[in-house]
Amino acid sequence: DNWYNWAVGESMDHRMDLFWGMNMADMPVGLRISFWKDGRSRERTPQTTAMLDYDYSYRRFEIALGATAMEGKLDLAFAYGTDSWTEEYTGYDGPADDRSFYTYDMTEPDGNTSFDLRGRYWHEYSDQWTLIPHASFSKMKQGAIYNDDFYDSDGDWSYYNDYNYQFDGTMFQLGMGTNFQISDDVMTVTDFGLDFYSETEDNEWLSDPDDDPDWNYQENYEYSENFLPYFKIGLDAKVLKWLDLRCGAVTTWWASEWTYDEVYDPDDSDDPDSY
Repeated sequence: DNWYNWAVGESMDHRMDLFWGMNMADMPVGLRISFWKDGRSRERTPQTTAMLDYDYSYRRFEIALGATAMEGKLDLAFAYGTDSWTEEYTGYDGPADDRSFYTYDMTEPDGNTSFDLRGRYWHEYSDQWTLIPHASFSKMKQGAIYNDDFYDSDGDWSYYNDYNYQFDGTMFQLGMGTNFQISDDVMTVTDFGLDFYSETEDNEWLSDPDDDPDWNYQENYEYSENFLPYFKIGLDAKVLKWLDLRCGAVTTWWASEWTYDEVYDPDDSDDPDSY
């Protein structure tokens, strides 16, 4: 899922994929550039309270690069993506005969990126055995700033940052795969190794500028999983001229850990339940 699907409830429009490839000194190199963009908006003149203007849009850009080196034995791939969006809200105040309208960003992106790096090496140990060590590392960050409108003590309209959200995720995998060619028509495949995944989620609620005393409430989540080890096995066989058999199984041993912490920080109160 992406932030736009969550916030607006629509699927993104995959606008563009550009592919490029060539041989550089007998080394195949490939590049992919992808772009997503979607949204909806409304603008009326004159503005009315019955149908307020809005502007929701989401954009994602991604670039990936891959190469095969060492006479086809080494595969390397890299990908980087970034997300941004607009969620503009229109409100109004004042009596019907003297109505005024205002706009502000209900949410703003705050450092939304993803990164992925992976590689594998094909080692032909014998005519039947091929060893394939592989590794991958991925990291993702999602963040949002939430704003809310309010009227100060003088009755003037404004808006303020009332909530912040941050998510960080990290994945790492290290494994060893094998291909065993039993015959021209039958091959077995195995893979074993370890997986690691961790994520942190930070939530922060803030008081509006007129609150007295000011307060700040934070929730922090941390979660991690370790798959040590995982094991996969598969079979690729030609049974008949018109029938191929492919099957496999996966088993894992894993452990997880989850922690939660909250901090309530009013200026002059020690009671967290007062929030």
